[in-house]
Amino acid sequence: MVVVPLYFAYDGLLKAQQALGLGTVALLVWSLLQALRVKPSAGIRILGAGVLVIAGTVINDILLSQGVIESVHIIPLGVATLALCQGLVIAIFNARDRKRAEVLSGELNLRNQELRRVGELKDQFLANTSHELRTPLNGIIGLSESILDGVVGKVSPAVEKNMRMIARNGRRLAMLVNDILDFSKLKKGDVSLSIRPVDVSEPIELVLCLCRGWAHEKGTEFRFDMSRTGCFVHVDRNRIDQVLLNLVQCLLRHSASRE
Repeated sequence: MVVVPLYFAYDGLLKAQQALGLGTVALLVWSLLQALRVKPSAGIRILGAGVLVIAGTVINDILLSQGVIESVHIIPLGVATLALCQGLVIAIFNARDRKRAEVLSGELNLRNQELRRVGELKDQFLANTSHELRTPLNGIIGLSESILDGVVGKVSPAVEKNMRMIARNGRRLAMLVNDILDFSKLKKGDVSLSIRPVDVSEPIELVLCLCRGWAHEKGTEFRFDMSRTGCFVHVDRNRIDQVLLNLVQCLLRHSASRE
């Protein structure tokens, strides 16, 4: 059985510890030099100062333990200095990131304001255009209905058919213009309803009349039979026309039935 004196075991452990410390310090210094070569920022310089301080304290304690110099153990001072440098670097990075976030937030607010302004201009343009379209559409509808009523005398069946088509398409365009105006009002929150008694057959007949041309092109036939007359409901006439028109158009667009 071989007995190793406690002194030699302690001496070997101490040397291994010193070698590990020197290797760690060398690795830190090498990493610092690489970082300074790639991006010599203020945070890297501060962290480098902390690494150099702890490297000096490690070398001091190793030389002190070997009896080369007369000094005191100052590794705790080096560790505290490195920790302080790390705290400063973290604070610098946090301040930089906070400033960058504020800049990005300001740019985002500017973009949002620009988008909001563009949206308002678009809505204003649509509203103005819709108002400008109302006058000629009402004139076209009124003129065609006057011809159908015989104001200019009796017309031929071909002219009457064309006038009915003009009046029907004019009313359809007028409803689309009203939809655009209602959309603009809806975004502003000032949509108003005009509730009054309405005969159910009137909006149904109007919508079927407006969509009869499109239905004929698709080979679809409308059948409307309402034996009971004078069935009144309290609704907004314009809104019920819009709802029924949208429903019939969706049916024509997606339905495969011909009746």
